[in-house]
Amino acid sequence: MVVEGIDSSEKLHKLGNKNRMTDYNLQCVNCRKERNLNLVAHRNDKKYITGFIVVCNDCLRYLEKLN
Repeated sequence: MVVEGIDSSEKLHKLGNKNRMTDYNLQCVNCRKERNLNLVAHRNDKKYITGFIVVCNDCLRYLEKLN
C-alpha cells in the first residue's frame, strides 16, 4: 500500500474503538486491526483532500518511515 503525503499534521481524528456501535467497526486497511485507528487524509497533488484512509498506529508509523 502506497500513501503519498502522510505527515503527522494530517492525522485528523483518533478513534478509540471502545464503543463499536459509534465507529462502525472500522479496520486498518493494511493489517485489519480494529483498535487504535487513525483517519489519514489522502491528497491529490497535495492540494485537495480526495478521501480518507483508515490505518492503525503501527502501520501509520511504518508508512511514515517509508515517506
